[in-house]
Amino acid sequence: MNPGPDGSAPNWGPKNDNVEEMLEQVAEGAAVCFAPASMALYYARPDLSWVPLTDVEPLRVALAWFEGTSSPLVRGFAEVVRELAAALREDEAERSDGESGDGADLAPG
Repeated sequence: MNPGPDGSAPNWGPKNDNVEEMLEQVAEGAAVCFAPASMALYYARPDLSWVPLTDVEPLRVALAWFEGTSSPLVRGFAEVVRELAAALREDEAERSDGESGDGADLAPG
């Protein structure tokens, strides 16, 4: 949360240039990362634990582009995003365990 409830600035962790460096820092215990649940599948590692966050609002993401700059490529990309979002919503609706799947808290394993 930036700023914190008391108005203070967050204590940012170590800097990194890519996801792999960030995951190494988490595995070493130097950082904690909040990430989408999809990262747990793509970046599965034995030295990391991915813990679903179930008591927070889901993160909302929007796709936007400049008005009047639409092209077949932009429209095609937007359609793929819509299809993936619809599939994700269907998958979440089918879950019976009550987990939202909207994000994960990454901690050293």
